[in-house]
Order: sequence, then structure tokens, then C-alpha cells
Amino acid sequence: MTILMTISGVLVAVAAALVLFRVVAGPSLHDRLVALDTVTALIVCGIVIRSAHRGEIGDLVLLVLVVLVGGLSTVTAIRLASREEQ
Repeated sequence: MTILMTISGVLVAVAAALVLFRVVAGPSLHDRLVALDTVTALIVCGIVIRSAHRGEIGDLVLLVLVVLVGGLSTVTAIRLASREEQ
């Protein structure tokens, strides 16, 4: 089971690196916003993998906090981007 958790963690880390490249090199603001939302989802995946590996549910509060802040920041960024386009 540890091998599976390690492989999952490495895959999430590689995906995060690729998405962070898109954040930096994104041709438009919308691409960057989608990439940042994907980074939030990958952080949630990393927290879930860590919690499953440790066998604890103590990270549940952290997980909920990351999801709420990530969602709120995405909505705020989209609203600001739509105002700049007008």
C-alpha cells in the first residue's frame, strides 16, 4: 500500500509542476485562472493522499479550509477578470 501512496504522490507532484508551468506561461488570464483552480484541486488530492497514508482524519479541517479558500479565490478572480474586460 505504501508503494501505491508513493506513486500517487509523485503523480500529483508532477501534475502540479505541469500546471504551475501553465500558470506562468499561460497565454491569457483565463488560462491562468483555470490553472490556479487546478492547483487547488491538486492540493486537495495531496492532502487526501497524506491523510490516507497516515490513516488519520485530522486533516479534514485543513481540507475543508483549502476547498473553501480555493473556491472563494476562484470566484473572486473571475469577477475581477470580467470587470477588466468590460
